[in-house]
Amino acid sequence: MYENGDISTIKIYNIKGFLLKTIKGIQNLDTSELKSGYYIIVFLLLNDKIKIQFIKM
Repeated sequence: MYENGDISTIKIYNIKGFLLKTIKGIQNLDTSELKSGYYIIVFLLLNDKIKIQFIKM
């Protein structure tokens, strides 16, 4: 399992693949400024990458 210390960068993309936000290091993931829609969050880890798709209502 991954720990918070493993995450180096978090990137948020829209459905068209445009990068909307980059967060360096570990912070709270605040999506309040995003409009309703479909997004992809990419967690860049030390030796891996995790993609999560989500819909903001």
